[in-house]
Amino acid sequence: MDGTHDEGITLIKAGKPVPISHLSAAELPIAYNESVRIAPKPNVGPADAPPFDRLPEELRKARKWAFENLIAQVGLLPNGLTAAESWRQEFTALRLDRLARPHPLGALPLVVLERTEGSDDVWHAQQLQLAALSSNGRLIRAEKSGHMIHLYRPDLVAEAIWDVISRSRDRK
Repeated sequence: MDGTHDEGITLIKAGKPVPISHLSAAELPIAYNESVRIAPKPNVGPADAPPFDRLPEELRKARKWAFENLIAQVGLLPNGLTAAESWRQEFTALRLDRLARPHPLGALPLVVLERTEGSDDVWHAQQLQLAALSSNGRLIRAEKSGHMIHLYRPDLVAEAIWDVISRSRDRK
């Protein structure tokens, strides 16, 4: 669901966004510190802000409480630079694998759900590349959906899960 492409996480290097998968281990601390320095303070917002207004009231309150506590206790990125290095290694490996050969996931049934609100041509191209990780991959655009597709379009999420299960069974 609205998956993060290996070039989708960026940090600031010399004032410009650079995919974390393009940074070396030596460049990461500098880019991380520059990004943290200029990043706005996270704002949880009201419990009933869209799309969370689709949740039952008790879940809205619990989500807001949990997110506020996460930010207060560990910040938005727990373990800071350690987590960023982990992400750098993971996204670099994914990028190398994606570029090394077509369909690195083989014919594994795959459905990529893409939001339509708040996306652009670059995001769309990245979602197409994610779907192409498998020769049996499909991209479905979740119309009128933001990032939390499961809240905007739970019907589409359920259909995608069923589609993958069905195609997996058909392969046996």
